[in-house]
Amino acid sequence: MLVAISVWNQRIAPVFDVSRMALLCLTQHGRMIREYREGLPSADPVGKIHKLLSLKTDVLICGAISRNILELAEMHGIATFPFTTGSVEEVKTAYMQDRLAESGFARPGFRKRRRKRCQVAEQSFDHKNPFSEE
Repeated sequence: MLVAISVWNQRIAPVFDVSRMALLCLTQHGRMIREYREGLPSADPVGKIHKLLSLKTDVLICGAISRNILELAEMHGIATFPFTTGSVEEVKTAYMQDRLAESGFARPGFRKRRRKRCQVAEQSFDHKNPFSEE
């Protein structure tokens, strides 16, 4: 599995849309196998998602992110942990230990975070059509 973490100065980048660097972590069987840094298109948030898709990214961990960019990532099957804060090392450890949803890693004002995964697709199956007569 390939996990992308939006970084700035050894911390989670505060805003994904303008971030320039991602730490890519290859994990296998619950262990970190390899990691390396990859530049992101600085002025193009959509280009950032396309870059992550071209790298076959499975998970994105980032700070604040605009709704349309978040939805684009999820629509393409990238599981997201938006509005995350903290040092890169702490966040990597928390992710590997399945503790990233803890409020200590949420940006101020986002205590009740949850992992989002392909939300658009899930909604289409979980909810009835409001326009149907059933």
